[in-house]
Amino acid sequence: MGIERRTEVASLALEFALIASLAAVIGGLAALVAAGPIVGHIDPLPDDPPVPSLVLPTATIAIALVVLLVVSLLAGAVTSWFARRTDMSEALRVV
Repeated sequence: MGIERRTEVASLALEFALIASLAAVIGGLAALVAAGPIVGHIDPLPDDPPVPSLVLPTATIAIALVVLLVVSLLAGAVTSWFARRTDMSEALRVV
């Protein structure tokens, strides 16, 4: 369509990253909402301090975001590679 390969890969990677990020955010929020009420019930000694607390795994979240970025870039590059090698006249031909 007249765009450079670099631009095509970047746009595909951005699209993959946005879709995966949205899924990760929704999944993470659902996990936090589900874990909130349960944390108080799993304490084996509820009469002894400290009170159980909900801890966010920030290092794991950061690593997951980096992996998400790398996977999105690879998916964009692979998709672009396959798209450039496809014969569009064959793909759009109705049999």
